[in-house]
Amino acid sequence: HCTFLHSLFGSQAGLACLKCAACAEGAEANVNCPTCHPTLRRLAEPLPPAHHMLSRLLCRISGRPMDESNPPYVLPNGSVYSYKALAAMAEANDGLVTDPATLQDFLIADARKAYVS
Repeated sequence: HCTFLHSLFGSQAGLACLKCAACAEGAEANVNCPTCHPTLRRLAEPLPPAHHMLSRLLCRISGRPMDESNPPYVLPNGSVYSYKALAAMAEANDGLVTDPATLQDFLIADARKAYVS
């Protein structure tokens, strides 16, 4: 019984370090976020979000960081995704990208690089 409690406490301590204000479910969830995963989300629900000193932008399509080698791009409707994820989608769809949040289609040429300050 004690081992189960230690295991549960250890799991929640780890999730508390990872949980952020952006953690969500459904279409809003990040594919690589353990606290967004349906199974672990229940354990993380009562925990407060961690205090992060540095922010990282993660692509909601690929779950990968958006940085200088994979910059964020803004679609005409305002949604932001990584260039590599949009480029892969465009290559498979004759230059079209589909926003997974709204299901709107756009030409990749209409996406604009975002600059984070």
